[in-house]
Amino acid sequence: MSAKYLPKNNPTVSFWLNHDDPFLKHRSGPQIPDEVDVVIIGSGYSGTSTAYHLQEQNGQLKIAMFEARDICSGATGRNGGHIKPYGHRMYEYYAQAVGEEQAAEIVNSEFEHLWTLKKIIEDNSIDCDFFLTRACDVYPNSEDPRVKKDLAGFYAMLRNPLVKDEFKREIQLLTGDAAKRASKNERTEMAFTYPAASCWPWKLMTGILKKCVDRGLSLHANTPVVSVQQYQGKRWIVKTTRGSTICSKVVYCTNGYTKALLKEFSDTILPVRGVVSSLTPSTGQVVPHLTNTYGFMTDKPQNYYLINRLDGTVIVGGHGESLFTETSDPFEQVLDCVDDSFVNAKSFSVFNKNFMKDKFVTWKNTQIGDVKLWTGIMGFTNDYLPYVGGLECLGYTNAYIVAGFHGHGMPRVWLSGKAIASCIVQDKPIEEIEYTCPRAFFLTHQRVQHENLYRQHLYAKYNFKPKL
Repeated sequence: MSAKYLPKNNPTVSFWLNHDDPFLKHRSGPQIPDEVDVVIIGSGYSGTSTAYHLQEQNGQLKIAMFEARDICSGATGRNGGHIKPYGHRMYEYYAQAVGEEQAAEIVNSEFEHLWTLKKIIEDNSIDCDFFLTRACDVYPNSEDPRVKKDLAGFYAMLRNPLVKDEFKREIQLLTGDAAKRASKNERTEMAFTYPAASCWPWKLMTGILKKCVDRGLSLHANTPVVSVQQYQGKRWIVKTTRGSTICSKVVYCTNGYTKALLKEFSDTILPVRGVVSSLTPSTGQVVPHLTNTYGFMTDKPQNYYLINRLDGTVIVGGHGESLFTETSDPFEQVLDCVDDSFVNAKSFSVFNKNFMKDKFVTWKNTQIGDVKLWTGIMGFTNDYLPYVGGLECLGYTNAYIVAGFHGHGMPRVWLSGKAIASCIVQDKPIEEIEYTCPRAFFLTHQRVQHENLYRQHLYAKYNFKPKL
């Protein structure tokens, strides 16, 4: 165990966590249980999905969930509130890396998440500000290399007969005046629109977790797991700062913090610090409503994404370049970093009161009154894909992982958690259960050992030579 990579105890406060709901601190009892069937490490999206589906498939299981800080206060409680299937973006990379059949599985699964989450929310009456709309990807610079790249991905995806026709019909390529109208950006010559949604991610996941607790989940906030050790053969003893629990199976839903407990992922899932902001208009104004969610796309790490809330607040995240500015080593505060306790000055200069005016013609006369920023830790993987499956190939029996969602978890995690729950209940490897998540996500020894393409990409982009 590497304590250096455990969650910090003084994180910045996100928009989604700025409230007094006592569930933030929930503990199902004064002590953690002595013994359970399954321990889930992490109370975010991955842990929530895994617990929900375990209970759906076998209501008799005794399950404990340990969270290092407040409930759902990691990446899920700090993201941009965006449920956005990529589809065309990254498609060519997927096709080259895993083939057209598995690339189609990724596209179809992300699209399926929209409707699956919508149904879960409606069936369980979860109040989480879920709003089904369309995403609009905006390309303000027609000469940017990203334009050519994403166009190529779009047309390649359309040619794949295994991608659902429904998604192909729903995605639209707009150019010229049509792109300007949809994007509300004067400089845009091209835009894509496609189905997406926005939500209050903390309320979504805790709405589900509360139901899991009602059905018997033993949930414990501020209970960091410090080690997981083999116990009597195929069982595990999970040690926390509040005692230990023996279990038959353990699930690592640890995302950017995975390397703190699993040394095999030291260069496989890297913690990466990101920044998100909330921009609140001054009171007494008629706030222009944005009909879509948005992404501003470039070939540089200056991409933005944003959602427009019904109360007028805009949540904006991205612009990774604003994080790489204040040290001689441009990576020490971003790459391989779990410190979400601060926001650097450059980020405040990017996410400022003029941000919306500069991007949208409809916001020219609207004043931003309040700007708040926070940081969060994402789990970026060596091959840009999540890790979902059993850890037997690494020598760990009855241990599983759902982690490494590369800053794009909202349209990927739910069915990944379902897959792991199925593995546990059916006592089968992920390759033998009924299909529930893309095969490209399955954990293999070869994938874990693969060179870190993401790290290489950043080093090349910033012309950075790591210290020896």
